[in-house]
Order: sequence, then structure tokens, then C-alpha cells
Amino acid sequence: MSNYWKYYIGQTEGIKKNKVYEKKIKIEEQFLDWCNEQDSLLKKYGHVLMNISDCYNRNEKINLYRVYLSEAVFSGPKTFRTAYSLNRIMNLYEGKKVSKEELKIKLNEIYIKSFDEFNYDIDLTLFIELMTMYKGDLKNIEKPDIFSLVEKRHQDNWYKFGQTSYKKSFLSNKEKFLSFVKQPSLLKFKQDPLIKTFNSIYDFYVDNMYDERQKIRKELKEYKKLYVEGIMEMQKNKNFYPDANSTMRISYGTIKKYKGDDAIEYNHYTTQNGILEKSSFSDKDFFVSDKLTKLLEKKDFEKYADKNGDLVINFISTNDITGGNSGSPVLNKNGDLIGLAFDGNWEGMSSDISYEINSQRTISVDIRYILFVIDKIGEADNLIKEMVIKN
Repeated sequence: MSNYWKYYIGQTEGIKKNKVYEKKIKIEEQFLDWCNEQDSLLKKYGHVLMNISDCYNRNEKINLYRVYLSEAVFSGPKTFRTAYSLNRIMNLYEGKKVSKEELKIKLNEIYIKSFDEFNYDIDLTLFIELMTMYKGDLKNIEKPDIFSLVEKRHQDNWYKFGQTSYKKSFLSNKEKFLSFVKQPSLLKFKQDPLIKTFNSIYDFYVDNMYDERQKIRKELKEYKKLYVEGIMEMQKNKNFYPDANSTMRISYGTIKKYKGDDAIEYNHYTTQNGILEKSSFSDKDFFVSDKLTKLLEKKDFEKYADKNGDLVINFISTNDITGGNSGSPVLNKNGDLIGLAFDGNWEGMSSDISYEINSQRTISVDIRYILFVIDKIGEADNLIKEMVIKN
């Protein structure tokens, strides 16, 4: 969650710093001017930006519900995700599509998964805080029935409703849940307060927003496709990246340092010194084992050392990176594996929207450090012997 939050802060800062909005507006203005040059262009492309804008305006009316369904329900309390899983199997059971024995097996799987790292107090707090926030953002607009129920029966107090619901529900109690697994009951399932809360929010979205959002997305896909077609026709001499979503993609780049903010410059690689400098026993994110610490301090890196005798840990390059690319191989011009990509720099968080070669970098772990860890930490020299390693 923290990483997710930080990503959007960086993306917003990048968009502002690189003036992405202003650049996009300028391109749209140029596009409209180009369309007005010929009647045929105006007829084919002249309406597309207006149609895209209309789709986003329609989507804005339902977006709040979708965001809360995604963030407060499916990424919120674990009890909500459990309710979703239970709904699916209980509906099958009610429709006589699974036997009672098959139901019990599936319920036991859900039970095990539900209480893995489950914390009652944290889950309850998440439920109360997120539902209270949701209620506050739903002022003067249509809302799921559960909000009216809490308003009437619990004085609009989600703290009170949350405390009561978590005490009654079998979703938040291991013993009650296990009892339900042994003796499943459709009546007990449907009467559970957390199940009812989840169903109220989920069904409200599905019944009132889902079809409209699917329609908007379908229209947007076609309008964006037409807009890109027009942009490519307008800028005939420009090379465009293909839409490689859900396919293998290759990004070309150069290992290169960059300048961040004023008077801040980042080198193109890091060494073992960075690990030792950041090492902390109190911060688990920067904990370094005794074994690795001793190896790094000793500086006996053998064939994995660079020309200065250091062990290169990470390097940065001008390659483009996006979500899902982590773990991708980084190859040099000869096709040799030199690292694995795993992140983007802070200044490059806006690259999904607009790529700026002067400030955006892909961060990769150097293959020499990977091999060093396999060899010296994992002591798996048998794997090293299987590889062809160039000096």
C-alpha cells in the first residue's frame, strides 16, 4: 500500500515537472488544426476528441463507486475478500451445482486462506475507517442500502456498526468460521452482517454501474484507436512504439546517469558500499545478514569484481519500464545477459503517461551481483558451473 501511494505521488510530481498536461493539450490543438485542413479529415477525425471527453465525463459520474469498490472493498478488510470468495461457492451450492461435500472442501480452503495473517483489530479498523470515508464521499448522491441501514439503526455510526458486525460475523472469528465449514448453512450465510454489507456495496455497483462502465470502456477503446490513427497520419515521419500490452516487448536504451533536481546528479551504478551504508538492524527493509555483511566488508569478490575491485549492485539505463516488467532480462548489444530490470527511478514515475529520456531511468540489478549471491550466499556453485560466464 505504501509503495502504491508513493508511486502516485511520484507520478503526479513527474507530470507537473515535465509539463505533461500542457504538452498533451498542445498536441490536441495541433491535431484539430490539422483536421480542419481538409473536409475528409474533419469528417473522419474531427469528432474524436469530443467523444473521448464525453466518455470521461460519463465515467466521472460512476468512478467514485468503482474506486471505492476496488480500494475500500477488494483492497480493504480481508473479511470483504472472504465474503466475495464465499459468495461464489455458496451461489453454486444454492443452485445445486456443487455437492455438500465439494462445498465443505472449498469452504475449508477459504477458511485457511482467510485467517492467514489475519489480524482482527487491524481488519476492524480498516472496515470502520474506509466505510466512514466512503459514507462521507457519498453525500447527496445515490448509495447502497447498507448506508441507509446504518444511518437508521446505528445513528450513522460506522464505529458502532463495525464493532457489532465483527462480533457477530463468522468471517472474523476462526471458531465460528470452522463451525460453518463443518455445518454450512445458506440461512446463516445470508444473515451474516459482513456478508450483507459486502453484497449491498457489490450488488449496487453491478446493478447500477457495471454495464455503463463496460459500455464506456468499449467506446473509449474505439475512440482512442481512431485518435492514435489520426495522430500517426498527421505525424507520418515520426516513429511510434506499437501497442505491446499483454505481449512480449523490447525496449532499447543506454546505461546512463542523470540529473535529478537542482545540484543533484545520480551515477549510473551502485556498489557494495551502498548496501553497507544503508544497513540497519532496526529497519527490516534495510536488514543485511551477517554473512552478506562480512563478505561485502572483506571485498573478496573474485571474478565478480569490476576493474576497481568493487561489486556492482545496480545500474540505471534509459530503457522504458512499466508495471509487469520486473524480472525482465537486460541484454547488451551482443545478446549477453547483464542484469534484470526491477524498478524505475522516482523522477520517472510518470513514464506510463509520458516518457522523458533526460530524467527517466530503468533500475536493474547487475548480473555480477546475482551470480555473487548465488555463489557466495546460496553456495550453489553447481549452478554457476552450468553457465557460460564472460569476463
